[in-house]
Amino acid sequence: MYKLEDIITPTHKGFKVRKVRVKALSDEKEFFDDAFPNGLFIEPRGPHQPRTKLRPMLKYCKELGKTPSELTEEEIKKFTIYP
Repeated sequence: MYKLEDIITPTHKGFKVRKVRVKALSDEKEFFDDAFPNGLFIEPRGPHQPRTKLRPMLKYCKELGKTPSELTEEEIKKFTIYP
């Protein structure tokens, strides 16, 4: 018997749940990761939205031994450029 895992995806009416074999899921994740060799997954911003200088922020986090989610609002503002 295969080990199955639930995958939840949003739809226009709500959410859809599908069962996927764990092996198939790991193959999908590997394919997805290979598409982004530098490991950065970001959503494009709109023309009037602030921009985050991601590489300097990640370097700063590495120096402090923190993750970006652990930064304070003031620390994040150091890396944000407003249009």
